[in-house]
Amino acid sequence: MLFERPRRETWETGDHGLACVFQHADGQRPARARSAGSTEIGGLRAGECVEKWRLDKDEQLIGCGSDHEVQVLGVFTVPGDEWPGKRAETTTAKKGCRTLWAMTFGAAEPRAPLWARSAQPTRSGWEAHDRLIICLVASHSGTLKGSLMPG
Repeated sequence: MLFERPRRETWETGDHGLACVFQHADGQRPARARSAGSTEIGGLRAGECVEKWRLDKDEQLIGCGSDHEVQVLGVFTVPGDEWPGKRAETTTAKKGCRTLWAMTFGAAEPRAPLWARSAQPTRSGWEAHDRLIICLVASHSGTLKGSLMPG
């Protein structure tokens, strides 16, 4: 079990909540049971569904049983102090998201024609200490309905 504290930005706005989460053996945190609503982009977790991806400060969570644009495959943090450059960061995001895809779906193909995409920090985000890469699953044919995660 892990204890998750709020991020600095959230703390400074008065959210001092502490969440208890279980961790999968592969290191990915499962989505916490949260009600639909807006959440800080850095707080997204594997398995959560986002109504419409805006790559904004906040994203609108929605129950996976409703139509949604993307589902969070997983998140990971890029180490380092120096901005690696857009090309290197994109390569890191692709490799990491491919690894998460293989860990999640293994040999089993997902139920729909899907593709993975990612959101990663810009140079200005990196300078503000944002190192989070978010791996997403989307459909080639539009919206998704239901969770794509196995199990």
